[in-house]
Amino acid sequence: DQVKGLDTSKVTVTSGPSAYTIFLLLNQGAAVSPATSNPQYVSAVKKAIDYTGLLGVAGMGAVQPAGVIPSLIAGTLPASDALKQDVAGAKSALAASGVAGQKPKLAYPSDLTLNGLSFQTLAEKLQSQLAAAGIAIDLAQAGGGPGVAREHGHLMPQRDELPRQEVDVFGDTTEYR
Repeated sequence: DQVKGLDTSKVTVTSGPSAYTIFLLLNQGAAVSPATSNPQYVSAVKKAIDYTGLLGVAGMGAVQPAGVIPSLIAGTLPASDALKQDVAGAKSALAASGVAGQKPKLAYPSDLTLNGLSFQTLAEKLQSQLAAAGIAIDLAQAGGGPGVAREHGHLMPQRDELPRQEVDVFGDTTEYR
């Protein structure tokens, strides 16, 4: 949004592909969450997300990779394999899961942005999209300052600051070489 207001006679604005990937992780540990470890529940979450809507929040040039590897890397899955929203399918999978009454917590770095994209905004958008399919989640803010550690190239809350969460939103900052 701010780029549009720049005086293009004084600055040159360029854009290009980025290796940054933001992804949603559902904890598969049954001891952590009977919901997120349930394959039908996981299917419901995947189908409930409005991926096009999330790209709109991410801004101009954002693309949805078909997997967790950025689309600019050779050998990634083709864009045609990317997940698509299916609210009716999400509701059906949620009913089949048997855990529709669960309300997992979504952990995210609340005071962190990645290329100007607020994780707070993303978490709220996801919560709204999931609710449209009958999936309820609670948001669990995790500070992004000193409370975030690099672990396997992902921004993650430090283990001693948060209980193990059922659902997490991470930004992948790994440099692919």
